[in-house]
Amino acid sequence: MNIKKLKAIRFVNIGEDPPRPKPNWVSRRQWKACVEYDFISAGQGLIYNQPLLNLEVDDIIAAFITGRGYVGIGIVTEEAVPIKDFYFDGIKMEQLNIDRKYIEGTLINNETVEGLPYLRNTIFCNANNSNSEYAVRINWQKTRDKKDAFWKTKFGLFANPSIQSNLKDQPITIKYLEECFDTKFI
Repeated sequence: MNIKKLKAIRFVNIGEDPPRPKPNWVSRRQWKACVEYDFISAGQGLIYNQPLLNLEVDDIIAAFITGRGYVGIGIVTEEAVPIKDFYFDGIKMEQLNIDRKYIEGTLINNETVEGLPYLRNTIFCNANNSNSEYAVRINWQKTRDKKDAFWKTKFGLFANPSIQSNLKDQPITIKYLEECFDTKFI
């Protein structure tokens, strides 16, 4: 498969649950939800949601899960918006039965949104303020389960805890992604 590189190729850290969550860990982002509803997200603070504003339509993203590896290649189709303005299967937050306590950030648990499997209620925490989660629409080209993530230690692959980074100076990682996902960035 060839993917026309119209703009940048970007590393995006999905921010999913760590492989070994701490006791009482409450997560917001689930890779399965990202794939199912064609998005990526980040938030719960300006330092987390603002980096998504740098993603532009037609950017290619390489989705990464910390502690696991690369799990998908996609193309940005819509710029970042606050989670309350994002559509999940054609439905906005105001149309969902989300308890106000989640939106205010006072109720936090691992429950999923009614009718939208994999999407956690806590993704809507702080949806009424500047710490809101932001979401970006993605057209996934290739994805894989997180248990089958691509990673090779001591190989010079790019990974860091940032939300997103440009991979323009990472030829080893780009070549690795092309091989693993059986694609060519042209």
